[in-house]
Amino acid sequence: MRHMIAVLLLLAARIATAAQPTHYVSIVNNASADIESIELVSTDGHASTIARHDRLRGGDVTMLGISGAGECRRDLRLAFADDRRVIVRNLDVCRDRQLHTRELYMTVLRARDAVDRSGYAALAAPGNDGH
Repeated sequence: MRHMIAVLLLLAARIATAAQPTHYVSIVNNASADIESIELVSTDGHASTIARHDRLRGGDVTMLGISGAGECRRDLRLAFADDRRVIVRNLDVCRDRQLHTRELYMTVLRARDAVDRSGYAALAAPGNDGH
């Protein structure tokens, strides 16, 4: 009986995990600096580093597979090789399929006073008023 309950709980957990949709977003690094790290921040504030074996060089593109049922709005942290950092607030991963980094990078260069205590400049996602 215990074994049957354990199997049913395991099966239910797998079904719940499989039911979460995966959204794909391309990060197009058209900035002049390489990107050293990309972190995805969920609505509960949990950050997960998206593993890369090398830098995302200028001109390169990477595809992110982002899972999570009902969580369309995420924050994305980008760390550039020249020590500039940016948080893209409220990126809608359900709707937005691409994120180009050039304008974000240029905004960080112009707005040094927008940098918070963590060293990240917080910007709204392109085309997003933050709501």
